[in-house]
Amino acid sequence: MKIKILAILAFLTIYIPIYSQEEFKVMTYNIRNSNAKDGDNSWDNRREATIRMIESNKPDIIGMQELCPDQEMFLDSALTVYNHIGIGREDGKHEGEIMAIFYDTTKLGMKCWGTFWLSETPDKPSKGWDAACKRTCTWAVMFDKKNGIQFLFYNTHLDHVGKKARQMEVQQIADSIKTMSERIGIGKVFMTGDFNTSAHNNIFEPLKKVLVEAREVSPLTDRGYTYNGFGKVNPDNVSHHLDSNGNSDNEVAIDHIFFKGAKATEFRVLREGYGVKYVSDHFPVIGIFQ
Repeated sequence: MKIKILAILAFLTIYIPIYSQEEFKVMTYNIRNSNAKDGDNSWDNRREATIRMIESNKPDIIGMQELCPDQEMFLDSALTVYNHIGIGREDGKHEGEIMAIFYDTTKLGMKCWGTFWLSETPDKPSKGWDAACKRTCTWAVMFDKKNGIQFLFYNTHLDHVGKKARQMEVQQIADSIKTMSERIGIGKVFMTGDFNTSAHNNIFEPLKKVLVEAREVSPLTDRGYTYNGFGKVNPDNVSHHLDSNGNSDNEVAIDHIFFKGAKATEFRVLREGYGVKYVSDHFPVIGIFQ
């Protein structure tokens, strides 16, 4: 009998397949708003490339910045497996840029979501501190349809002018993540955004107390620039002069993915054009997790 049991165990060891954990792809993408006068790089010339980029890389979830209502309508009709959430920052409805979250509905579900303004009055459309624009953060409680595991997802775009605003915006978001994850008992969190600041800047200290930066801990990573300015950034001629955001004027890695409760395996900046020279004035960024 003992010999038979050992034989069965040996058979199972040989023939039972070993399943590895599935990859989970998180993208952050500043799409560049359609209102900008960008000439050959205008949205009408880039929109099909954006679809090709997303369909080629197949992110499970995307934090998208600067999305305008016309761009929202186009993506909604073209990306048939994705649903999305988000509201206009100007009126809390349909006016202004949207900090949108797109998610693959074949893999993910959404339980609840909301948006708050990065200001002293977060519950209503408002501009905070010394910011040049109204800024928002969109959050969602998501779940994996396969295993039911829940996670929090945050997406934002910090102000590009106000130094105090950026500092306070990061603190406000960090406080929200800490409070919400503790209140609903979720240990897995992802955050995407155009932060208009390199992650070595000390304004990120409050956020780094609750989340980890994927760029820093991924065994395969890309520390190069993410803002390209439609070709204005020259990575081969890096200057050590720092701009008002504390960034090198040519090495501008300002699009970040933060997380906790997962394992980062790769951080990738997508510099392909997908049929055009630049898919946006920011390169899309993907973090791959297990």
